[in-house]
Amino acid sequence: MKKIVVIGGNQGGLAMAMKLGSLGHEVALFEKLKREDVAFDWHDFINPTIFKRLNLPLINKENFEEKKNWIFVSPGEKAKIPVGAGNCVRDICIMRRPLNDYLFSLAEKCAQLNYSCEVESLIIKDGGVCGVRVGGEEIYADLTVDCSGVYSPFRKSLPAEFKIQAQPHENEVMVSYRGFYERKSDVPEAEIINKLYFQHNNEKGLSWFAAGDEPNNVDVLISRIGKLDESTVQSALEKLKADNPALGDRLLRCGITTAIPLRYPISRMVANGYVLSGNSAFMTIPLMGSGIACSLLCAQILSEVLSKDESCELGNLWKYQVSFYEESGAKNTGIDVLRRWMISIDSKDLDFFFESGILNREMLAAGGGGNKPKITPKLALNILLKGARHPALLAKLFADLTKMKKATAVAQSIPQDFDEKAVCTWQKKLDGIFSSYPVII
Repeated sequence: MKKIVVIGGNQGGLAMAMKLGSLGHEVALFEKLKREDVAFDWHDFINPTIFKRLNLPLINKENFEEKKNWIFVSPGEKAKIPVGAGNCVRDICIMRRPLNDYLFSLAEKCAQLNYSCEVESLIIKDGGVCGVRVGGEEIYADLTVDCSGVYSPFRKSLPAEFKIQAQPHENEVMVSYRGFYERKSDVPEAEIINKLYFQHNNEKGLSWFAAGDEPNNVDVLISRIGKLDESTVQSALEKLKADNPALGDRLLRCGITTAIPLRYPISRMVANGYVLSGNSAFMTIPLMGSGIACSLLCAQILSEVLSKDESCELGNLWKYQVSFYEESGAKNTGIDVLRRWMISIDSKDLDFFFESGILNREMLAAGGGGNKPKITPKLALNILLKGARHPALLAKLFADLTKMKKATAVAQSIPQDFDEKAVCTWQKKLDGIFSSYPVII
């Protein structure tokens, strides 16, 4: 039996506490916020198959609904492409707070859950993490699981020799405002169409307008790469209102701004006695930002690793990263190339790709759902035919499609067993693929 500390009482942290505690380990979770303040009061998209992967029954149907189809809108708003689930299992819109309550009810049976209890720092000794400091007290543990978020202060405090990236670059973070606004009563239900706008308002990022989780509201998201100020939010809101008559002026709830990692998973997420998970390890679908499923998956993977070998040394914990990359991380690495291409090109050029049909329903559905678009000869020929008049743009697109294929292949070639030299070589190769993109866009 091992003593394990989990930092963060969000969905990923609770899943970790529940899964590791159910193995018989002594698990203590610490969360600085009150329990009722941890989860945002909104829904997220998640594929229901993740519950089967965790051997859990699906949360009660009253707490989710089936994900609706969306319209993907080009920067100039001339091209509007409908995107649905296709032949895949359709995602569900699940409320965060009921999901937190569900996971809490399972975790409290086998772990000690401490809310309003802030971890001050890690205890780092002898080339590894051996616990945390909480309330001036040193709590030693065999394993510390960091679920503290994209700007984890604990990850940042690690020694350089751990070779774990301290912080994401600015162009790898989406700062997002989300609010639920009054829905105008004189607008028919049929006109409430879920729309996702790329490079909205000629800015680097996206926005959405969607049916809310209650009949009288609509869901608004405004996300920008790196930073987001109040004037940008207000300008984007006015633009959304012009295109969506149902969007009223009155904010009903939320109106919260938060940061989301929007990139490939961190290239080293383990050290002796230490594991990164969820947003702390940059585990999201890079095109959309959804990350809850990845966090839950990590809890299952780590429990499987420790059920075979309880060692919390780097060599054993590396198996956790390998499994995550094989099951989810590698394909998201390829999608990150597509995302960076979409935000790096000029909005007028992105309009061309939308309006010409080069960016089509299949490509957008694959990337938005966390699946790397397949680069087939037919797709390549279609791109050449439709973009023949813009050779420079096509050259850039094909270069990035090639880079997307390479990024996925490199991610999939992760060393199966931990060897410092081999892992460092792999990290350098993977991170190097993305080093050519501007740090700040």
